Amino acid sequence: MKNLFKSQITKLLCILAVVAISTFGVAQIYKQFNHDLIQTETKGLENVLFAKNVRSQYSEEETHLCIHDKVLEKEEEMFESKRQYFEEEVEESFQSNDTTISFQGNLQEGDGWKPIRIHFDYSNLMDSDADVKNFITKELIPAAGDFFKEFLRVKPLKNPLKIDPYYSVNTCGLAEIKIPKDHINQGIQDADIVFYIKAVNNEKENFLAYASNCPQRHRYQLGSNRPVMGYFAMNLFYLTKHIRDKDPMRKAQWIFTTIHEMTHSLVFSPSHFKKFVDGPLSTIKQGGQTFVSHSKIKKLTQQHFNCQDAEGAPLENEGGQGTAGAHWERKVFGNELMTGSSMYDSVMSSFTASMFEISGWYTVNQEKVGTLTWGKQQGCGIFKSQCNINQFCPSQKQVGCSYDYSSIGACQDDPLSDKCFFYLPYSNAHCNYPAESIAKMIDKLGGATGQKSRCWKTDLLNKKVHKKIDAFCFESKCSYENANSPTASFKFEGSWYDCKQGQDQVKVKSGYIFTCPDTFAFCYSQSACPDSCFGRGVCVKGVCQCTADFTGSNCSQVK
Repeated sequence: MKNLFKSQITKLLCILAVVAISTFGVAQIYKQFNHDLIQTETKGLENVLFAKNVRSQYSEEETHLCIHDKVLEKEEEMFESKRQYFEEEVEESFQSNDTTISFQGNLQEGDGWKPIRIHFDYSNLMDSDADVKNFITKELIPAAGDFFKEFLRVKPLKNPLKIDPYYSVNTCGLAEIKIPKDHINQGIQDADIVFYIKAVNNEKENFLAYASNCPQRHRYQLGSNRPVMGYFAMNLFYLTKHIRDKDPMRKAQWIFTTIHEMTHSLVFSPSHFKKFVDGPLSTIKQGGQTFVSHSKIKKLTQQHFNCQDAEGAPLENEGGQGTAGAHWERKVFGNELMTGSSMYDSVMSSFTASMFEISGWYTVNQEKVGTLTWGKQQGCGIFKSQCNINQFCPSQKQVGCSYDYSSIGACQDDPLSDKCFFYLPYSNAHCNYPAESIAKMIDKLGGATGQKSRCWKTDLLNKKVHKKIDAFCFESKCSYENANSPTASFKFEGSWYDCKQGQDQVKVKSGYIFTCPDTFAFCYSQSACPDSCFGRGVCVKGVCQCTADFTGSNCSQVK
């Protein structure tokens, strides 16, 4: 029996070692995180799992990094030759043979705050594959649009949203968006902002998506400078491949990606920071890194991390041009939505929500703000060179539970983590949707996979096989009777076992030891809900609150 158990474990870990592994991060203009494990002969379990180069590799060429600032730089170069046109109220200097074009703008905002009205234009998608276009128009954009419509309020436009006539003969931005003539002439009814959606096919470059805004003359802008014209472009090469994979978690990740990129267009961009209603965003420099020092962000930072010495929230200082300065610092904010590379179960936290409100352009529906558990109450060390919060791990040669307890993962760093290591999920060992062969092995060895499965640290495997293997998937649940100190529970051999906040471990009937997690992080992560709500809802105490167009316990069904 012992040999059979050991054989099954060896088979499971060989599968983990040779299947292509990548973090679920498929975001923005990110280069590829490959997470490919080197194939190696099984000369004992240690050789398989800890052989040279078995760990996920993060080279500059392989990493998905949002390069929003790089897009802005290229568009600034394009804009420079047209600066006089946009910055001065000159006569129409372009040539147009269309005598129906109207040249009147003068946008005005009304009084009071109302849910934002977003108009999505798909006219630049005409040549897309039918399946891809259906996913974009029926699932991806509606999910992101629903989120923002329920999340944000603006002072609504009084009149139709008219686009600058410059775009009657010119395209918009790096994506070369073509603007419909009726948007210039009649304008767009019942809209506070328009997003033009486009898909491009570029297999030579490792970008997945990006978003930006289109410059307009003053008469076509709002007096408050709130953005009214943006676009979102996706790379068909990656999108088509991920749709054909039929992996629901991949689709969910595209929703996180879209919300991230549109947030750049709406507020989180250096091009917007200097235009906020009450003046440019307050920042300070410390040790070569930029911190957002606005009083609201400073107070939030001190409270979240339990660090009264914090002078503000740090922006990313790594990742090169395009990422640095345009995102929250990865080491400090982990899976916050606006960090510079995608991590599965991204959270629109109070930090980014506050940036929306600081702009003066938006108010926020607090019920749609997610809970960031990364670094919570972990003290001031996280702002220094220390790697000492609960989410970090000490050695690359470890297998454990991912930061959100959704997956078995590998302890490693990424290009943005300031050389701090944390458990990044194996894409084929996610507890909800593992590879079929791994799912079978987990079930055989007493674990569980599916909607309600989470990762737990246990000696179930390392007692029998290898001392460095201490993570496995089990059916799980949370109890929120004490909201600030929830109880996390797992099911093993037909019985449920509880872990309360502060409890170290649980010994099950058969003698195995399960280490209790940080129950607040475990129960308030997005993954505490079935399938993490597939990116189509917010997880509130283990229950998905789906956005308007989706329903079901995991928000998987389109209404």
